[in-house]
Amino acid sequence: MGQLFSKQTQYDESAGDAETNLYRSRSSRSFADITVSKVRRNLQRVHRYFTRKPRRLENIELSPMATSQENLRADSFKLEEALDAQSLEDKHEPQAIDNQSSLKLYPHLSTAQTKIEPPEHAHEEIELETVKKPDYLDFPFLEDPCTVKWISQNRIVFLMRGLPGSGKSFLMNAIIEVYNASKPVICSADQYFYDKNGIYRWDALRLKDAHEFCQTTFKNALKEGKKMVIVDNTNVTAWEMRQYFIPASKASYTYRVIVVEPKTPWRFDPVQLSLKNSHDVSSEVLEKKVKSYVQAVPLYFGWFLNPSDSKTMLDKAMDLFKQLYNCDEFRQSFAKFSSMLNLPSALSYYSREMMSAGDHSILHCTARFFGNPKAVDKEAMKEYMTKPQVQNSIGHVQKLKIIGYYLTNETFGCRIQLDPDQLEIFGVKEKDSKAKQYGKPQKVFPIEDEFKDESVTIEKVPQDSIHDRFRPISGKGQRAHITLFTARGARAVNAGIDLLDIVQAEKEEAKHEMVIPETQDVVRLYENNLWVVYPEHALYVDSLFTGFY
Repeated sequence: MGQLFSKQTQYDESAGDAETNLYRSRSSRSFADITVSKVRRNLQRVHRYFTRKPRRLENIELSPMATSQENLRADSFKLEEALDAQSLEDKHEPQAIDNQSSLKLYPHLSTAQTKIEPPEHAHEEIELETVKKPDYLDFPFLEDPCTVKWISQNRIVFLMRGLPGSGKSFLMNAIIEVYNASKPVICSADQYFYDKNGIYRWDALRLKDAHEFCQTTFKNALKEGKKMVIVDNTNVTAWEMRQYFIPASKASYTYRVIVVEPKTPWRFDPVQLSLKNSHDVSSEVLEKKVKSYVQAVPLYFGWFLNPSDSKTMLDKAMDLFKQLYNCDEFRQSFAKFSSMLNLPSALSYYSREMMSAGDHSILHCTARFFGNPKAVDKEAMKEYMTKPQVQNSIGHVQKLKIIGYYLTNETFGCRIQLDPDQLEIFGVKEKDSKAKQYGKPQKVFPIEDEFKDESVTIEKVPQDSIHDRFRPISGKGQRAHITLFTARGARAVNAGIDLLDIVQAEKEEAKHEMVIPETQDVVRLYENNLWVVYPEHALYVDSLFTGFY
């Protein structure tokens, strides 16, 4: 634990004032001065540790400030022992991932984080100095407790990228420190250059072999289902990153990828990079690397559910379909466009077989779609990627508010109501990209008829107003949705186009209205077989904002 304090304070150890620096001159210091100085530094470290990485420390008690070197050592040992015990309490086995459902029904969500105050001490005349954490360590996956918990319970790939000397390794060590209990697997080309005695022997001629070694280590970690994998390479070009994006999307275990880049002010300064890197890379070489550095542009950005919540949502969606099918009006309408005359065949109408690779078991709400990198609007892409709201949201777990469901000839989805912060990073076009065609799909894929009914934690909330309940979306964000299923031959993108049609249809009177007896959810039928379910309560689910590459 002493090492832990040392790592956390290496960037600001010199931040003390003139008085503190004076104490470091041992030639003129008394025994009392030495003791007070050590106590001050120890308390500063405790303060920084608690404010930077909140923990449950209800059972840890700190004794009054020591007045001797012996007591000081004893108190430090007790604190480190308690923190180590707390760390062991939070450990998880790599294969034992807690994917408990996060779905909840409740009216108010507090975004305020619990602040853990530093321990009080007896000598008030010794004040703790306020040490400002550098902006380049401001990442939600390091600071936000909800995000840290969510990531700790799911399979994640941290893809580090940055030029030599940019602070990439320091940032990686901060990630390892926070997620030490997850036992992250480190994949680095540098590992290849350590001999059996642990001595680092760099050889530029063996760099290709080193990267092949790194990629093999990465693929093996995914195959074994390791909880967390960290790729620590420069990853300057798109080609380098694809060596990790593709295996992650095809892995039998479901992984989310978070691309992490240092925020240091010198990260693109060749001169500063040449002074700070450990491989003695010259400023001339680094200048060329800076020019070849490309943005990591995903196929799309979105909010991703974890596997457990995704399965729960899909199961409950099909349960809703069964409830709707028990209603005569829906059954007759559904039979007209599907030709499905009984429940077993009707259950096969919608499936997830038309989803893209990597999307079958993970639900998501798209925030911004880019598509083919060669065809992307580079100016629009750059504008979106450089938005502070987007940069600060990558790797952040946020709550999605689900306010209803809809079923059409082609799609089955749920509609999302974004909060103001989420609307800032929502960039999906609000108009059709093509004329919508209605009609009977040619063929369907079968899906399971049996669904496990998992319980959801429910808290009673007041019923929404009529306006909010039946006209829930207007303007920006009206297309926000999660595609649950599609009919055979229908693309997932059609779910968003269907929702736009629904928003327009809601301006008119419904053709039919009914209530599901089991849930008291209101169901309305609009033109073109647009069925919309308005639940009595909103549903909230945790989701990770990141890219799909």
